[in-house]
Amino acid sequence: MTSAITDFFRDTEVSPLIVLSIATGLVLLCWQFAFTGLDPREPPEVKASIPFGHHLGMLWYKAEYVTILSRKVKLPIYTIRILGSRMYIIRSPELIQKIFANPKAFTFDTFASTAVGRLLNISGPDMKILLQEPGPENRPSYSYDNHNITHATLTPSTALSQLNDSFQTRLAKSFNAIDPAGTVVYLHQWSRDVVTHAACAAILGPDNPYEDDPSLIKALWDFETDLVLLILRILPSVTASKGYQGRARLTSAYLKYHNAGLWKQGSALLQGRRNIGKNHGFTDTQIAEWDLLFTIAAVTNAIPISFWMLSYILADHELASSVREELKSIVRIKVVDGVSTCEIDPVLIRGHCPLLVSIWEELLRFTSQPTLGRYVTSDTIINNEYLLKAGSVVQIPTGITHSDSSFWGSDASILNPRRFLKKDEKLSKEDREEKKLQSRAFTPFGGGKNLCPGRHAAANETLSFVSMMIYAFSIENKDGTQFKVIEAAPRAFGASVPKAEKDVEVVIKLREELRGVKLAFATGRE
Repeated sequence: MTSAITDFFRDTEVSPLIVLSIATGLVLLCWQFAFTGLDPREPPEVKASIPFGHHLGMLWYKAEYVTILSRKVKLPIYTIRILGSRMYIIRSPELIQKIFANPKAFTFDTFASTAVGRLLNISGPDMKILLQEPGPENRPSYSYDNHNITHATLTPSTALSQLNDSFQTRLAKSFNAIDPAGTVVYLHQWSRDVVTHAACAAILGPDNPYEDDPSLIKALWDFETDLVLLILRILPSVTASKGYQGRARLTSAYLKYHNAGLWKQGSALLQGRRNIGKNHGFTDTQIAEWDLLFTIAAVTNAIPISFWMLSYILADHELASSVREELKSIVRIKVVDGVSTCEIDPVLIRGHCPLLVSIWEELLRFTSQPTLGRYVTSDTIINNEYLLKAGSVVQIPTGITHSDSSFWGSDASILNPRRFLKKDEKLSKEDREEKKLQSRAFTPFGGGKNLCPGRHAAANETLSFVSMMIYAFSIENKDGTQFKVIEAAPRAFGASVPKAEKDVEVVIKLREELRGVKLAFATGRE
């Protein structure tokens, strides 16, 4: 190949500089062409300052690029071009709600189904099942049935209570395994593993692949880290080798779990999803792969939020003391089977621990900043002003609405643990309007039809984990230095919450007054 190029330059006497100039001209021509043909009713377009600048920005800044761009572009909605396709970026809460209110014109399902199809190598007839829309009078389709069982089992119900109980039972097991005199751990990894074990026990049942082989937890997070590269399917065994290998190990383990009939002791959600898959003709392998993806969805954001919430409380001694004092109202010391037990009742947290709940909501505002995506299915005018063309993509960078001082005040850029505390006095008209605007701007779980059905379970996971960690343990840096919140890594594509840039080694000890006491959560309540 090199020889052929050399011969070309020698035989034709064409200067490499001329060829480079021609190539540059073609690139510029393509770049200019990509920005032609917009309807004047479409949102104003924002061009990159250099050719393919938006593409380079996404490669460099990943999921943060749209947020970074929107901080500079002070428009309620605007257009950019990516690979010649339209992308509408919305930063106005009012317009965002218009998108949420019209799920037929602005659908999330196309994104989800396409991503799942590429991750699991689904094609042909199976892909048609996956993409099939409900027919007249909501004639059953896979997506329709799956949506129904997911919402039925994850909204407040007996099924959700059982899921929460299973999570808390497994979580308590990990807490009781800590050496009362002190256990040295890397806090981020340890928190990840503990909450992952509990979440998987809740979904899959006590006899699940992660109990059989704890090393699968690392494989799960390797898979999660490489999700986007695996969706792209560009030499995945090379470009996403850890995730590729992790997926293979996990799929094999999940299939073994299903073949052994262990799914029968899983959650109502898992059993319901399996039955739906069977009714629509999916194989055991496909169902196992689906369960793997659902596990990813269950842990990918709840676990980082749990770590950040714990970290911010630990870094502020006064705040930790206030939270611990507040938790006393939901703690009981009692004797169970002859054993003195310290029991926290998570059901009571929302009613008795307003500071803890405020911290959680503020962490969602401050750290959970998903870029919500929708696919435009038909030409649609929103707010009687902006035309959004079919086949385009809508992106909603919640990092803008979650941090805009016009919604949240002058301290919007910092974490205020008491921001969401309800005021005792009657709110003024201005305060009511501010709260209304904030509620529209606050979308950590999405909105509309696609409001995350797992938000209740996610809240239980985080609040249960953090409440026991703060109440029952002292946690200090191993080297004796003051605990500080560590730096966050850039958010990956598809992630709502960033992971930690590095880990911190700490000593976890049971508090002196609880030595010899078993830790537990109150279960069996709805």
